[in-house]
Amino acid sequence: MQVRDLRRDPRAVDCVPLHRPHNRSHTGPAPPRPHGPWRSALVTLHMDAIDLLESQHRQLEKQFSALKKADAVRPEDFKAASDLLVTHITIEEQRFYPAVQAGRTEDILLESLEEHLSLKRVLADMLALASDDPQFGPKLHVLAEQLEHHHKEEEDHLFPKVKKVLDTKAREKLGADMQALADELEHRAPRKLVLDQTETAATLEPKA
Repeated sequence: MQVRDLRRDPRAVDCVPLHRPHNRSHTGPAPPRPHGPWRSALVTLHMDAIDLLESQHRQLEKQFSALKKADAVRPEDFKAASDLLVTHITIEEQRFYPAVQAGRTEDILLESLEEHLSLKRVLADMLALASDDPQFGPKLHVLAEQLEHHHKEEEDHLFPKVKKVLDTKAREKLGADMQALADELEHRAPRKLVLDQTETAATLEPKA
């Protein structure tokens, strides 16, 4: 699969850094609300790892559903949804999947990694297209459908098994680790990461 070089295609969806909101102070006035609908899925602290992922599932489904229904997709909306998607995939691959790997979950995890690879490939194609390109709309629908299927597989088959492997305290600790990585990714325009991740599926090896 060939992905066009974004630097050479002036019509492609460009990659810009994100602005990270400040933490709320206990004594001072509340800071401005974060911009963009995707941030609500990333700012919750001390959340059970599964609750965090399910919250992001609903947020992703909401955003991609809105993109599908739009008469014209605004590049900034697609970039925001793409950033959340890649952040979600990354915290699963680098934190959640390695932590919950066990005999009863390994087959499901390996299948999930293959589904991630398919999502990455479609997203990489879309990032190289202008939002008014004739191929953009069909790829958007494919991406949204694959995403919903992936979420259902995780929630119906993986998460119930994880709850038997990790207790509440362990899932909350894992959730904090995942949140920390998500916060870090906000500074890196995470959607760009998929451009180097379309050849083979990720592994279950823990990432530093």
